[in-house]
Amino acid sequence: LMFSFDISGIQRFIYTISGEGALKTLRARSFYLEIFAEHLIDCLLKECGLSRANLIYSGGGHCYMLLPNTEKTRKAVQNFSQGVNSWLLERFGDLLYLATGSTECSADDLMNAGFTESYSPYKDIFIRLGRSLSQSKLKRYSADDIRRMNSISRGETERECKVCGEVRRLVLGDDICDFCNKLRRISSELIKENRVLCVTYEKIENAINLDMPLQSGRTAYLNRVGYDEVISLQKARRDIILSTYGINKLYTGVNYYSKLWMGNYFAKDSDGGMFTFEELAKCSRGIEKIGVLRADVDFLGKAFIEGFERQDSREKYKYVALSRYSTLSRRLSLFFKKYINEILSQDFSDPRFYLSKEKARQGRQDRKVTIVYSGGDDLFIVGAWDEVLEVAVDLRTIFEKYTGGALTFSAGFGMFDRTFPVSRMAELTAILESRAKGIDDKKNAISLFGEDMPVGGGIGHTYKWDVFIEKVVNEKLRAIEDYFEISKNLDSAKGNAFLYRLMGFVVRAGDRVNIARCAYLLGRLIPNEKASDVEREAYSRFSRDVYKWILNEEDRRQLLTAINIYLYLNRNKEDKND
Repeated sequence: LMFSFDISGIQRFIYTISGEGALKTLRARSFYLEIFAEHLIDCLLKECGLSRANLIYSGGGHCYMLLPNTEKTRKAVQNFSQGVNSWLLERFGDLLYLATGSTECSADDLMNAGFTESYSPYKDIFIRLGRSLSQSKLKRYSADDIRRMNSISRGETERECKVCGEVRRLVLGDDICDFCNKLRRISSELIKENRVLCVTYEKIENAINLDMPLQSGRTAYLNRVGYDEVISLQKARRDIILSTYGINKLYTGVNYYSKLWMGNYFAKDSDGGMFTFEELAKCSRGIEKIGVLRADVDFLGKAFIEGFERQDSREKYKYVALSRYSTLSRRLSLFFKKYINEILSQDFSDPRFYLSKEKARQGRQDRKVTIVYSGGDDLFIVGAWDEVLEVAVDLRTIFEKYTGGALTFSAGFGMFDRTFPVSRMAELTAILESRAKGIDDKKNAISLFGEDMPVGGGIGHTYKWDVFIEKVVNEKLRAIEDYFEISKNLDSAKGNAFLYRLMGFVVRAGDRVNIARCAYLLGRLIPNEKASDVEREAYSRFSRDVYKWILNEEDRRQLLTAINIYLYLNRNKEDKND
């Protein structure tokens, strides 16, 4: 029995928050859902008498498991779905839902035996499974569930939580609900070392006891406790321990243990605490803005269904096998859950990408970014805006090497004020990500800034990765940077006013009058007789390049993006003009 579940409502659950400490809350809610999914996997496997050897893939609130097709298992799967969804309905209303699906398959199907040029038994398993999941999502609630939701009454003391906005009973003396209060408390535990996650059937005294569902519909409790505490607990109350997890570290001597990789890198202050949005913005070079990166792998669904097919071959399905896809999913998870932590730290050996040459000369440092979520095939990263954009290029370059160019990912990059609502950050960056994926039928692109940025052309600041790196940054941004670095002592080249005027002419360069105005503006930069030969040569090269670029629509678009980046990098901290 090939079984799958998919948690619906993840985006709304994670990003619809407000209030102080938004970044810690984001991380805590993302962490909760990741452990939530792993906990559900272990609950079902334990009910079926199986181990994690039967887990094919997990990530992004989604999983595949290979289960025995017995009456006991089918009943366990049915009870699991009903019990968990009943619990979710009670705790979160219609915010979260667990869609489940399954399909029968044989050993021959899994080995793809009997394939023909036009039919793959293995591929058909996942087609049927996808249909089963879709049916589950279309029929989320029974008539009894709907009547139950309509009959829920709210007490007079229940008001909206200021963090999640849900109407629940609030913690006494505070304006947040019990669940958000527990998440706030556990967020400080997530950054501590030598902590083990422990799920128990009963509450642990003087602990956080974050609610988790059981397949029966009852509640289990999650805590992150010290290693010594877990050892003591399993000696004294072994019967109440359901499962334990170590994050990015193996702990010996702990029963019911699973080691989980998790992308949990965060920018640290001098005391080892996590930077806030405000502190991350202050770490930015130039303008103080928060950078947000959303990205996911292109055509991953197609890769899992058709990735090992051999085109134009009589043996098209020869290498289509469960073991290969299981290995593929594991290696992708390792990149987004393990290696990403190393890439963001200063110990990573590959050359880093920098927007400015000056920053490259300063030497390697830990990136001032924080992973909100990274797993399966997608990621969400926030931080100092320039660092986030540099990280985006690093991840793309290393991912291309990691996959041998067989897989790519597309990304959206947005810049926001530190007080901008988190839900809107996520929403607008998702739009940019979609725009990047819509660049052409091969995707593999990045879209920057936002819809209202001045651009020439109809697709905004959206580029294939190679074009962005080589043409926008290494060619045009470097040309601007080199000219102003050499000519910084010339009166004609001082300040950013020239670039703002140049930008205005470039935006309207479809009208040839503005090309003439641009040429006139460049002519006013001619160095005087006191200028050195180096400065004269720098001007000649810069003016020649700019004039050549404004005559071509694509070059104009790239030049506008480069000017924007340069202005952001060199905006005075006191300048409030955005």
